[in-house]
Amino acid sequence: MFGSANQLLAALAFLGIASFLIKQGRNANMIMLPMMFMFAVTLVALILVMKANLSSGNYFLLILAVIIFVLGIILITEAWKIFIGKKNTSN
Repeated sequence: MFGSANQLLAALAFLGIASFLIKQGRNANMIMLPMMFMFAVTLVALILVMKANLSSGNYFLLILAVIIFVLGIILITEAWKIFIGKKNTSN
């Protein structure tokens, strides 16, 4: 559980760096790929944690994993809005 939260924090750091680079008018592709990888790996790991906790009956950790998963999805949707919004305003 701690590892998933830690990786989600790393993806958030990449998101902040990418947003800064885009705002400065620089190329953020070097940050985007690791950010997407971190989000994907973290969400898959959280799904596996949720399955394991559901099958073992540990509902407290299941609820924590669901909360972290939802927060990860919210971060992805906010990142999408930022990056798509920047592309649309530059045209």
